[in-house]
Amino acid sequence: MTPRLPWLDYARVILLALIVLHHSQPRVAVFDQMLVDLAMPAFFVLSGILYKAARYRADFRSFVATRWSRLLVPYFAISAFFYVLWLIVGRRLAGGEDLTMPWWQPAVEILRGEPHTVVGTFWFVACLVSMQVLYYIIDRWLPRRWHLPVALALAVASRLLPGFGVWNMSNALVYLPLFVTGSLTRDYWLDERQIKLPVAAVALVASVALMYLAVVHYGYLTMPYAALNLLAVGLLIVPLAALCRWLTGRYGSCAWVTTVSTASLAYLAMQNYGIGLCKVALMRLLTTEVFEQSWWFKPLIAIVVFIACYPPAVLILRYAPWLTGARNKA
Repeated sequence: MTPRLPWLDYARVILLALIVLHHSQPRVAVFDQMLVDLAMPAFFVLSGILYKAARYRADFRSFVATRWSRLLVPYFAISAFFYVLWLIVGRRLAGGEDLTMPWWQPAVEILRGEPHTVVGTFWFVACLVSMQVLYYIIDRWLPRRWHLPVALALAVASRLLPGFGVWNMSNALVYLPLFVTGSLTRDYWLDERQIKLPVAAVALVASVALMYLAVVHYGYLTMPYAALNLLAVGLLIVPLAALCRWLTGRYGSCAWVTTVSTASLAYLAMQNYGIGLCKVALMRLLTTEVFEQSWWFKPLIAIVVFIACYPPAVLILRYAPWLTGARNKA
């Protein structure tokens, strides 16, 4: 079992904060798209770093049991909770399409691993499950040197073939090279070696430039966009790791950072609803035009929601840690 590494906790929290900022309103088109296409896929690299392929290679039962407890139980349990909440009050508050769709449609979306109406952010969990199954098969049947080339070939094929609409398989194929890269280089990232500041700075500038190019000049589902996205996220891990190792050296293991990192699935589920409540409250005081032109509401809402999600995250870890896939109570 990999010991808990504080720098990975810091990395998760930073990426999670960027995701909350992305979802917060008002929208800022190019900035928002760059945020989500850098931050969310970077989670896949971190997941790959923590995936020890050799542990599961000859133990399929352990692989299934771990995926069940860490990902599938939280996915279904949290989704079921918010689905019931949606049935009772959520669809009436949301209005629009939520009121006209069949009551059972969100349940079908959850079972298909394609959540949209309820806990839409859990596409990430479904995608991660599919990704890990794919990599388990690749690792089981192919030599190590073929892992990344095959993952890249599958990513290319996913852009040329019709999409697969179950358990976010299309996204899993696109982002599989990131997960595989994280797993193949895990020994490097788990080492305590430091990343030089000039290297981290160059990687940060390059990653932002590549993502800006992808967002501004290419369509979201095109092959150039996907290729630039993979390169940008791969480069982003370098400055992210450098920053988080510096934070670890400066502040050590921080209790609230560990809590947020451990409860990251709960945060993903709660943050959209917190953002929605903030918007409803502000719209009672402001016109739509004033709200959408006041960009500074975006970071303000993100901070408020991030802080507000902390107490329920603590309670979940204390009384129902299985909802987050945590090994132990906080």
